[in-house]
Amino acid sequence: MRTSYKVAVVFGLVALVATVGYLPVRTRLARIERDSKQFCETLIPRIEQSRSGSGSYPTNYERAWLDGLAVPATIQISDFYLGQGDRYFLRFYRPGLWRHSFYCVWCYHSHGRQWIEQYEY
Repeated sequence: MRTSYKVAVVFGLVALVATVGYLPVRTRLARIERDSKQFCETLIPRIEQSRSGSGSYPTNYERAWLDGLAVPATIQISDFYLGQGDRYFLRFYRPGLWRHSFYCVWCYHSHGRQWIEQYEY
């Protein structure tokens, strides 16, 4: 066999093994993200109850919101919630190795009632 053919076969096998090996990891990371989003979404009714008579949300989270809930490891309590007048934001860092080069964040915006993927450098 020619050397270039051997190199191509070895490269192909390495790529195949890496792809197959990554699938279970990616499935696990997707489950962690889903669980983190569900945790945040369970807080929405509690946050809505905390809205003041003037329609403003609390600036910082209230400890009572977390009563009886297990906080996922992806949630950093110090910065997972931000209230700004008539809107609030919930966020968490996505799990995975790529976090070491930049932060990939899922952020829930109350006005649009949607999750948005953001990057922090």
